[in-house]
Amino acid sequence: MDVCETTSSNPFHQLPDELIHNIFTYLDKKSIKNFALSFKRSAAVLSTSTNLLNKYFKLKLENDFWQDREKIFDLLSLRRNLRELELSNIAGSHNVLIAIFKRFGLHITKLKISNSKIDDFTLREILRLSPMLQELHVSEIGIIKKLPAINPIFMSYLKRLTVQYCDWIILKFIMRSQIHSLTIKSYLDEGNRIHLVDFLSSQFLLKELMMQGTSIRCLFQNNDISNNCAYSLNKFAIDNTIGKNSDTVNFNISTFMNLHDSTLKCVEISGPNMEHVTAFVLLNLKMIQDLILDVRSLPKDQNFYYALAEEEKCTTLQNLKLCGFFFQQELVKSILLQFPMIQNLEINDWSNGSVSDLLQFISQNLPHIENLTITEISNGEDIKLNALTNLTVQYIRNTNQLSKFIIKNEKIEALKVNLVYIGQVKNLVTSIRDLSNLKYLSIGGNKKALNMIMNLIHANAPQKLQTLELSMISDEKGGNDARKAIKLNFPLNRNEIFKFNVLI
Repeated sequence: MDVCETTSSNPFHQLPDELIHNIFTYLDKKSIKNFALSFKRSAAVLSTSTNLLNKYFKLKLENDFWQDREKIFDLLSLRRNLRELELSNIAGSHNVLIAIFKRFGLHITKLKISNSKIDDFTLREILRLSPMLQELHVSEIGIIKKLPAINPIFMSYLKRLTVQYCDWIILKFIMRSQIHSLTIKSYLDEGNRIHLVDFLSSQFLLKELMMQGTSIRCLFQNNDISNNCAYSLNKFAIDNTIGKNSDTVNFNISTFMNLHDSTLKCVEISGPNMEHVTAFVLLNLKMIQDLILDVRSLPKDQNFYYALAEEEKCTTLQNLKLCGFFFQQELVKSILLQFPMIQNLEINDWSNGSVSDLLQFISQNLPHIENLTITEISNGEDIKLNALTNLTVQYIRNTNQLSKFIIKNEKIEALKVNLVYIGQVKNLVTSIRDLSNLKYLSIGGNKKALNMIMNLIHANAPQKLQTLELSMISDEKGGNDARKAIKLNFPLNRNEIFKFNVLI
């Protein structure tokens, strides 16, 4: 085990101090590398423990902490170091925050601040006192201005930065730092666009840029981002889930990607109304290795597909994901033909096209497919994918056809079914029991379905099965497909059964 995590919502904090101490002592003997503590009573108990001094802790400080002087004193008296610190709903004074970072800042490598208001002087001091910081995540932060001007800090170890629903003036604090990965999720004030443009213009080592929501249109409304670019991206991802881009924004996005054509290895395009950008990626980016197009619909212009057919094939692409409502399957096939060396393919076409026809096409034109994710399997006995070892299906329409497909493709060692209904469980388990090469099985379903699966497999497991992953989908109204998952190792023993009972 690598991580021990306690939260304020579980009964851990209702235990006596002595028992909590004994639990941590036991876990320490099991070589746990990190402890994650929600600061209620755990820190006070641990402050008396001498045999855990060499552990690094992940600490989360929330609402009630800032109002309790005793908890603040307990925290500052801890003799061990923190590697990860999360601050939420900060209501502490400047002096409290500075004291915390003077005590722990030197060893912190990951810092997350959320749902808080903080003045610019305090924020600058927090960053200055965290010289080893490698990852910074700020979310919904309001910055109170006290300083006449912001003097940027050079943070030599900072590599990853995430800014979510924040005033982009926060970027001025680290303008001198050279990061490798930047994630921007929406914005609060479009008037602060200049801070993001200036920050990107100051970067020379940036390799990954991920943008989401309204920040995409805000950044690419002008082409100045391409005119002042000194870095070479390996990964570019945009998730345009809000509204429709103008032609100017789409053109500027395409221009920006073209600027990084020789270095881009991973491109992710998500959201509706992205046909223009999708067409540009497929026609122009020839060096990519990973491509995700979760675009709802493909370009409708037939001239695009004529041009695509005449383009030189891209032999570097190994991983492709297509998601959407692709009513014309011929368009999907014309895209697949451009990437003959694909090894990992995921196609989620929710327009109910012929899966068997698409599978037959894949077997004839994509001989290197090792990992395949598809909505379901039909007419499986007639289709052979010579290199296929891992199969994922979203749901089961016909259990017998799925079984026949796996038998036909005898190299399959891993099967994942994202959703199984209770009426399908018995047929599914019975059909896979004799699949001799199956080593990994993952199934998602509700509590009743998973209980039935566990009982059937426990009684008579497939011969070579090594790992069973069970993913429980919430039955609660508004559960939003929330999942809890566990992995059970075979042969099952008491500990594995206990893990399952905890899940259920």
